[in-house]
Amino acid sequence: MLTDGDCLNDGLAELKAEDFSDRFHQHVFEAMNSMWQKEQPVNAITVYEEIKSIAKGRGTSWMSLKDAYWPKGTFSDMVRRVADFSKARKLAAAAQAAIQACRENEPVDSVIDSLESELFGLTAGEGKEDVVTPKQQAEDILSVVAERMDEKSRNKKCLYTASFELNTATGGLEAGDLVIISGPTGGGKTALTQNIVKDIAITQKVSALYINTEMSKGQMALRWAAILSSDDAVNNTSLRAGKITDEQFGKLTGDLDAMYNGGLHTVTIPELTIPKMMSAIRRYSMQHGIRLVAVDYIGRVDTMNSSKDDWKQLLSAAKKLKTVGQKYGLVVLMVAQNDKSGNLAMASYMEHEADLRLHVRPLDEKEQAKYGDPWNYTVQIKKGRSAPKGLIPVRYVGNKLTFVYDKEVAQHYAILDAAEQKQREAAMAERAASQGDFASDQRRERNAAMPW
Repeated sequence: MLTDGDCLNDGLAELKAEDFSDRFHQHVFEAMNSMWQKEQPVNAITVYEEIKSIAKGRGTSWMSLKDAYWPKGTFSDMVRRVADFSKARKLAAAAQAAIQACRENEPVDSVIDSLESELFGLTAGEGKEDVVTPKQQAEDILSVVAERMDEKSRNKKCLYTASFELNTATGGLEAGDLVIISGPTGGGKTALTQNIVKDIAITQKVSALYINTEMSKGQMALRWAAILSSDDAVNNTSLRAGKITDEQFGKLTGDLDAMYNGGLHTVTIPELTIPKMMSAIRRYSMQHGIRLVAVDYIGRVDTMNSSKDDWKQLLSAAKKLKTVGQKYGLVVLMVAQNDKSGNLAMASYMEHEADLRLHVRPLDEKEQAKYGDPWNYTVQIKKGRSAPKGLIPVRYVGNKLTFVYDKEVAQHYAILDAAEQKQREAAMAERAASQGDFASDQRRERNAAMPW
């Protein structure tokens, strides 16, 4: 744990200080955990400095910390052994306490009840959950309903987007929800995910983590610039070409104050594996108190080093995301690819794990006729445990990578898009005419050069 970041994250997540029998080892673990939560560097030297007085008292040097390690490949087995030995010690202590109670002639039923309680405590968290009594269940129901009636309590459980229709249909994205965002290639999946993250983490300043697997940091920076810029002319095309003025750059600097003061954390993991994904989520949850995670996209999970079929590996990833969301109280957005038939590519079984599936796509002809301008796209609720299926018409401004839900603003962008389309068509016509004139000039020159 002192030599590898992934081992440190996993060890802190799986073990507790009390799992170690040696009090000095407990001090080391507590120091690592405290330093890790404060985002301080954790290694043999820094940890030794943290516990120097205790270490000197038992004649331990920082070199002994440095040299006391096991190979990374055996780490998972060592964690299991520490946890098992911890349980064995507790079991032995419970047995000794029961024997002593019997020797002191305590009532046998009382001894049995006490021993059963100790054994139940040892197995908690391994599939044996507390049984809720009828009385507790009734009280829990009233408590949950009362929380939902109170706006402050409700906002602690739910996150809200800029779409009134989506918030109304779902009641908000709730802690523990796994939300699949699907769509065809180039259909706006990442853009919709970024827009939802913007609404929650940047606008509302809720702490969130965006796990990027597909694009470089530079590409992501340009996308965020297009989304956050308040200048219509500062878009994905102009930014990629570097064609923005000093005035526009200055205005963009002000627009980025929202991100600077917001709650968005981003990590780029091109070679995404399930352990790396889970480690990042646990780390940021414990260090930054995140309430939202976006994984863009799940199809990038490395399946090459797994004995499982690809679809089983992706299903496993979805299950783990669902579990970690419930454990840490997170809303998890999982971006997934669609195949040509419109189903989730490679792992349609992932949908069974989801609480909500949002499918983004252009409106078809019938839908376009029904909804009309300014709408050109839909965010379709294809599955919802607590939400009805249906279409939410939106305006997707492709060059701004922005989804617009307000009709007045959508009409503004519809007019701009129409004007840009006319400019593109005029430019193409002019280019075609120019190429035609050039070809005619070449033919005349060739004909003039002929001897006849």
